[in-house]
Amino acid sequence: MKQFLLVVCLQNDLNLSGLIASLQKERNSKVPEEHADVLQLSHNVVLLDRITAHEIFVRLCSGLLQEGKPYIVVPIHPEDAVVVGRFPKEDQAILSQYGIALTTS
Repeated sequence: MKQFLLVVCLQNDLNLSGLIASLQKERNSKVPEEHADVLQLSHNVVLLDRITAHEIFVRLCSGLLQEGKPYIVVPIHPEDAVVVGRFPKEDQAILSQYGIALTTS
């Protein structure tokens, strides 16, 4: 059973996309395959596969801690989660692959 971690940076003015992109690029240079285990849901919220994205999770949290940025980590089990809203088709496919329910209303 898959398990995920939701990382929410509690400082709204911080955009995690640059940090996530550099961590994924660095990982992909070591493992040259596409990974769908890190999904940025908004500018300050990231969903990570607890097992396959562990290194990115550790480095993300370490980076936030070093910058003095507060964050919260919430463990998520797919069968307990529902994502509501409209997301790009690629994100919808990843959420579906994760087994997380998605509804637009």
